[in-house]
Amino acid sequence: MNELKYIQKILKSEGYYCEYKQIGNTSEKILFCGIKDNTFVVKLGREFYIRMTDNKYNIQYADSQLGLEKDFTDPDELLKFVRQVFPIEE
Repeated sequence: MNELKYIQKILKSEGYYCEYKQIGNTSEKILFCGIKDNTFVVKLGREFYIRMTDNKYNIQYADSQLGLEKDFTDPDELLKFVRQVFPIEE
């Protein structure tokens, strides 16, 4: 199974919104994720992008209007990070 599809499957099962987006005119695709509000719109500041290159995961997200990114080699560590930084509110 494609590693990003595995991450998408796990995140969706936990309640995150995830879909593939294409970047510009390139063939590169990224996984756009976020947390939707009660109107089913992704909450501002609660979205993030995941891409995989060279067996490495890169997550890009915003924090207090700062664009941040972090790299992971282990998908489970990436998922752990997402759960900590973007917890699903009950």
